[in-house]
Amino acid sequence: MAIKLHDSFAVHPGRWLRAEIVAPAGLDVTALAKRLKVTRQAASNLLNGAAGLSAEMAIRFEKAFGLKAATLMRMQAAHALAEAPGREDEIVVEARLRSQGLKNTYCPCSFHRGQADAREGAPPGYSFVPRNAGVDGAAATA
Repeated sequence: MAIKLHDSFAVHPGRWLRAEIVAPAGLDVTALAKRLKVTRQAASNLLNGAAGLSAEMAIRFEKAFGLKAATLMRMQAAHALAEAPGREDEIVVEARLRSQGLKNTYCPCSFHRGQADAREGAPPGYSFVPRNAGVDGAAATA
């Protein structure tokens, strides 16, 4: 079972990088930008929390400082998810109801491909997977 931390633990990766990596290394924004081979503005925006961490920038930090890019990207995702509820009113979508035909899902993944269920009308190369199916295609129990 996954551990759920309070949203206050979801720190912006740029601010964390500034406090834990960049400052202790004795680098300023200009020196960091030069080391990472990015613009000073890009480095400043990230470290000040004005911009999110891209996968490319995470890889640059991995190469320069030995941090795992995947860990940095998880930090970015956790921060973005923690911030999203505060902007919930700004997020507008058109919901689809089951009565509008959203009862079947077709999965193109390599695991389910080849198990196409013609009875259900799956497109060629796709297989029918019940919406509550687990990885093995069996219905999940709740």
